[in-house]
Amino acid sequence: MIVAGGGTAGLCDAVFTFDMNAYAAGITGLPAAFLSIPGQTVDTQWCARDTFAFGSALSDALEYHVGP
Repeated sequence: MIVAGGGTAGLCDAVFTFDMNAYAAGITGLPAAFLSIPGQTVDTQWCARDTFAFGSALSDALEYHVGP
């Protein structure tokens, strides 16, 4: 999925957000129902590409567990 972060060129003030509940329900494309199973462990990481300055980058990783 391609997402624009916005921001001002050269200021590094872009913000990326992603709604995992919407993703699991299929609102953003194909449903990922396994993301709604209580007890499921989900590992995520954001990959970004800055065409103006720094090339590509990876965010810190995040792991969470789906609750009931």
